[in-house]
Amino acid sequence: MRMRKLLMVILATVTLIALQKDVLYSQSMEQELAKAESYFNYGRRAESMPSVYGHWLPKAYEDALAIYKKYGVRSGEVIYVCNYLGIYYKRKGDYGRAMDYYKWGLPIAKELNISLDHLLVNMGNLYSLHFQFLDAISYYKQALEVVNKENDKKVDDNLLIALGLSYLNLGEYEKAQTYLERTLALSKAADDNRRIEIAYGNLALLNLNQGNYKKAQEFCNAYTSISQRQSATLGEIYLTKGEVNDAILIFKNLEDSLLLGKAYLIKKDFSNSLKCFQAALNNEELKWNDSNYLLATYIGLGQTFEGMGNHNNARIYYKNATELISTPVNMLETAQKERFLNVERYGFKRKDAFIGLERVSKGKQ
Repeated sequence: MRMRKLLMVILATVTLIALQKDVLYSQSMEQELAKAESYFNYGRRAESMPSVYGHWLPKAYEDALAIYKKYGVRSGEVIYVCNYLGIYYKRKGDYGRAMDYYKWGLPIAKELNISLDHLLVNMGNLYSLHFQFLDAISYYKQALEVVNKENDKKVDDNLLIALGLSYLNLGEYEKAQTYLERTLALSKAADDNRRIEIAYGNLALLNLNQGNYKKAQEFCNAYTSISQRQSATLGEIYLTKGEVNDAILIFKNLEDSLLLGKAYLIKKDFSNSLKCFQAALNNEELKWNDSNYLLATYIGLGQTFEGMGNHNNARIYYKNATELISTPVNMLETAQKERFLNVERYGFKRKDAFIGLERVSKGKQ
């Protein structure tokens, strides 16, 4: 009997201790989630008043997310923070970290159906920066389905542009044309001159890549009639015609260091091409948000140093260029690979990186 009572006392004591722990854990959880809410609010305040509170970011959101993760919180705040931090680190060029945040937020967004299209688009944008355009297209199409469903099947022309340019970057010009022509029709129907201007610019670029220079120039002229400024694509058309000095005037007016470098490279003015490509390399906004821009800059520097007889530096930049696209190239089938490598952006074809590296590695001029 005494043993039984003793066991009952021990059991009661253990139960009491467990309950006390649960209470303490619950209190701790409540306190920490309150902290997370405060961190989240600090972040929102910093976004609204960056000149005063900007120094709170991104740490406030990172601290909030750490607590949300600890307790398995799945909410709109978690989605918002993941999206913000993904965009933040993408702009910093830390694509791996950006991808981690998007991947954390995406299943929660799907579960709660909150900001799903934004996360899908941002995932697509990130894959585009890695030259993985097939993956980008997959995410853009998913986002388009979400947007169309939520907006009673109204088409989002920003997504059509993203899809059109992705197909252009894959060298699948007919598919690109389908999407880009739809954006022009939608923009005209909305009587939105800014969007019409963008549509003309994209169609000029498409026709340039197709070798339809007359059609490309017509779109450039249409672009200029609205924007009141010349298109960089018109300068590229002049380069294909050998009218380099006319191209230089356009690129100078546009302050386009990259294409100006290409024009000087054609003239074998390596001193000026080097200055231009180095200026392009220092353009943080463009080089981290447009993978084609960074690739073309590396190729341009490689060709410039090669022209100057400095094969060591040329090899460095050609290698930088090939490292950007080697993985995505190897993910493509043979026909896709050939189209991808023949796409020309900012005056350079992607295959120029591999050809240049092979040439300087063999010591050829």
